[in-house]
Amino acid sequence: MSWTVLVSTVLMGGIIFAVSILFLLNPNPRAPTESEKCYQDYTHLPSLIKEEQEYLKRMESKTTQPPPTGTNKKIATGSTRSEKYKSQLRQLPRTDDADATKTLSVVVPAYNESERLPIMMKETLDFLKAKASNDPSFTYEIVLVDDGSQDSTVRVALEIAQSEANKDIRVLSLEKNRGKGGAVIQ
Repeated sequence: MSWTVLVSTVLMGGIIFAVSILFLLNPNPRAPTESEKCYQDYTHLPSLIKEEQEYLKRMESKTTQPPPTGTNKKIATGSTRSEKYKSQLRQLPRTDDADATKTLSVVVPAYNESERLPIMMKETLDFLKAKASNDPSFTYEIVLVDDGSQDSTVRVALEIAQSEANKDIRVLSLEKNRGKGGAVIQ
């Protein structure tokens, strides 16, 4: 047997071994909770505001410190939302269950983005509206995936959707932070 065959056999075996180890050690993502399979649109904004107020009252009664103010205050997010609020959410349509209804789906992973979100959404919506006005067959949706934010990211996104009167802006809230990759594949 020649040395080149031997070296290539050893290298190929090493590559197969390394890929096998990576495959075995690759963590499986956790399954989504029931509320993570549902989305919010601007019709949920009044309920969300009420939920935030109730959450702040509960937090206020537990502590003697005054509640935080401003856009970065901790609000009712993810697992802190009540079951009553979660029951109002709509089930996400599965792309493998039906034909696609939109030309483009823009997925925006967001974690504590309440201050930057308005600028990004304005630029994105301006572009998408211009594209839709030039091509009547072009349709779009924006799915903002809130990755367990501790600020008012969800509220800001829903307020933008309401001001645009656009039900194709949807928010999916993850109960726990999963990172950008976890948010995108959700």
